[in-house]
Amino acid sequence: MTPSPPPVVVPMAGSSPDQQPGQTYQRASDDDQEARELGIDPESYRYWKRAVSAMPPMTPEEIATVGAVLRRIDARLARQPGQRPRR
Repeated sequence: MTPSPPPVVVPMAGSSPDQQPGQTYQRASDDDQEARELGIDPESYRYWKRAVSAMPPMTPEEIATVGAVLRRIDARLARQPGQRPRR
């Protein structure tokens, strides 16, 4: 059996080596509050925020493709009895 590769560590977006310790805590607290307001688990929010901060911006074609997929999902949910897409 091959060993698992080490986990990828992605620095927080906007963090710098000379950042004050209190700033990190405040940023995490702000992120947690934003996640709760959106109805998202704060731990998941922080994980995905770090993961996508290392990714290049999406192209207009990629954005259009994601939009098409989401519209199809909404349409499918709208056809199912008792389920409606969230807005």
